[in-house]
Amino acid sequence: MDIPAVLNATKTLNDDASLQYNNLYEEKYIIVIDEDKQEFVDVFISLEEYDESISVVDNYANVQIAFMDESVEIMEELKLKSMKINGMAARLKVMNGLISGLDEEISYWLCYVEGKETLYTVMAWTLKSRKSSFEKEALKMIKSFKEL
Repeated sequence: MDIPAVLNATKTLNDDASLQYNNLYEEKYIIVIDEDKQEFVDVFISLEEYDESISVVDNYANVQIAFMDESVEIMEELKLKSMKINGMAARLKVMNGLISGLDEEISYWLCYVEGKETLYTVMAWTLKSRKSSFEKEALKMIKSFKEL
């Protein structure tokens, strides 16, 4: 991923993230979480939660968005957008929401990417009051995602 120099590598944002960058002063954050694709499919088939009529990436996006809905009170959201990122199927969700303990809404860019053997969640966020100043940068980082 192309990460701007104003963001610093960190390990404090999410225990499951394989990549984490932030700028505390500017309230900019981005993480990448990766999961084994076949393991995801197998687990959700065994739970009878896997929808065979839609793609793997759509199943993954639906599951991850449902998890977000449990921890974030969604105030505004855009429809899930299908896209390609460096040849990989991806789904992008943009939303604003409230989380417990914060008075201001958070703006999120959630992207779910299907790699060859791995599923990825790429999540960028900032305070809603800073959304317009971070949106272009967040989307540029997300769209620069490549599988190594």
